[in-house]
Amino acid sequence: MTAQTSKATRTVTVHSSMLPGLDTLQAKGEKGVFEVIESLKDFSETFVKEKKIKKATASDNKDYYMISAPKDYRIIFYFEGEEIIVFDIFLKQRLALFADKAENTTK
Repeated sequence: MTAQTSKATRTVTVHSSMLPGLDTLQAKGEKGVFEVIESLKDFSETFVKEKKIKKATASDNKDYYMISAPKDYRIIFYFEGEEIIVFDIFLKQRLALFADKAENTTK
């Protein structure tokens, strides 16, 4: 007898503000970014640990998550019920730039 485990798959929706950027990535052939977005449908606690997803709570008390994608891209997403909304994508260097600016303004 073999035990089977089924994964719950979630609906993943890309926010409309991201569509122009995704068109650019598709034109560049950045398939890895799309594969990561597609993989979010399998989101679970195990998935969080395997993919090293980071979680942050914003001032609006909504939990946002960040996952790494190939070529130093980062993808931000959140939940609306069981649906995952992909909200933003940016390069890791942009995050470092904001961190540097924040550090300089607190000195």
